[in-house]
Amino acid sequence: MSTKWRWTLWLSILAVTIIAALYPTQPASLPLKKKSHANAPALIATAIVPTASTQGSHLPAHLPELSHDPFDPVAWDAPPPPPPAPPVVVQAVVAAPAAPIEPPLPYQYQGRMNDEDGSTVIFLSRGQEAITAHVGDVLDTNYKLVSMDDTKLTIAYLPMDHYHDIALDTH
Repeated sequence: MSTKWRWTLWLSILAVTIIAALYPTQPASLPLKKKSHANAPALIATAIVPTASTQGSHLPAHLPELSHDPFDPVAWDAPPPPPPAPPVVVQAVVAAPAAPIEPPLPYQYQGRMNDEDGSTVIFLSRGQEAITAHVGDVLDTNYKLVSMDDTKLTIAYLPMDHYHDIALDTH
């Protein structure tokens, strides 16, 4: 680049900078407000004339009295946390454990049949499931077929050693 072009570039940049600095930032169409100075002497008189409340003070009457020196050093640390509350002693009331409740018997008697070897096969249902069992079998690890005669079937609930009798149809 030649020296002439450099000078032209620098002068152009300088001219744009000067124009930008002198360019008005507010539009000239905005009306200017005239300030009224009618109350100015009264304000000055109020500020200068000492009153009874400001006799010992170096502040004008219309300024409030400060409660502290604004130039005092300020600690920017957070205040210490409040002391912890004393521990509350809560005495737990221990209730006697409730007696366990036995669930309802999930089995229903459906029928029986004598097998070829002479043993009796008992047909039970649990919901939609059909179950075959013999006297002495354990069902679902919690129930056991204890006995059966012509009128009833006895099933024991093993966790509580409780017995249920199911009446059989005798027709």
